[in-house]
Formats: sequence, structure tokens, C-alpha cells
Amino acid sequence: MAEIGSQKPLPLNEQNIQFAIYKFASEKYHIASIPQLTIGLGISDLFSFTNAGYGHDFEVKTSLSDFKCDFKKTKHQFIKNNIIYSAGLKNPSIPNYLWYVAIKGVVPKENIPNYAGFVEIKRIYIEDCLNNYNDKIKKSIQSSCEIIINAPLLHKGKYERLNRYSKQLSNRYWTLLEKYLIQKYGGYDG
Repeated sequence: MAEIGSQKPLPLNEQNIQFAIYKFASEKYHIASIPQLTIGLGISDLFSFTNAGYGHDFEVKTSLSDFKCDFKKTKHQFIKNNIIYSAGLKNPSIPNYLWYVAIKGVVPKENIPNYAGFVEIKRIYIEDCLNNYNDKIKKSIQSSCEIIINAPLLHKGKYERLNRYSKQLSNRYWTLLEKYLIQKYGGYDG
């Protein structure tokens, strides 16, 4: 029988880091987080929307070389030149906030450009905790994320209002992924 507080570490791969960032964004009241979203000028590892209509682009980097390759993307030229909208696009071409997310020690904070924020992931783990609804033990994925540099607001353009189903679809996806990861790594039993 599992004890409350017992923990099992998870690998620090891109999928698990995306899940950790989804929970991180949810704690900051983002209404929808979508992995591998093609938006604006490219694909975001995780794109999250706030109620205010602002978009946060989280770029997950698992190596320093992966981080350096990111600067070949068009969005960096748009950000540096303050180009917010591309011709024919209703929504902004660049996010309101750009974040880099890396495993602690992989990317030196000095390498983060002044137009981006930086979050370090120390660990991701499955924890046995008490279910608030029925006092039974349940498994939950937790992480240790730390904001090293806050992302500055790049512009005040807004993404079209997300409909009420976006939050439901986002929550459903992440709930299913959490169950899958717990089954895969932690012996989920319910």
C-alpha cells in the first residue's frame, strides 16, 4: 500500500516537461495549454492562453544545442523588429510572452535573450496524495519549477477569444495524459 507523500521520479523528457509546464501555467490561471501548437510563425512546444487573451509560448529545451538552434526561427526576427502581425493574420504572429524552459543546469541564464523568460525544471515525480473528495490515496504528477527570469510583455495584441470548449478540451487532454504517464511510470490503479 502506498503512503501519502511517497514519490517516484519521472524522466526529464520533453513530454513530461510539457506536462509540468501545463500544471505550472494552470496554477497561474491560464485557461488552455496546447502542446505542439502551430500558431503565428511556427510550432510552439507548449502554447498557453490566459483569460485576458494573451498567449504564452513555452519553448522546452533539453540540451544547449537545442536551445541555440531555436534562434534560427523567424519569430526571433519578428520579436527583435517589433513586428506583431503578419499580413493576413487575425491573431498576433508572435506571443505576448516567450518563455524558455530547461532542465536545471542545461541552459545558463546568461544565454536567455532580454525578450524572454526562463523557467528551470528541477524534477518531475509521481506523488501519492490524499484525494480531497473521498479521503483515498491517489497518484498525481508534481514538479519542481522555478522562474529564473520573468518574461516581459512583448505586445498587447490579443488572441481571439477562446470559446468555452477550449478549456474543457485542454483539461481533458492533460487529464488523459496524466493517467497515461502514471500508468507508464507509476503503476496507476484507478
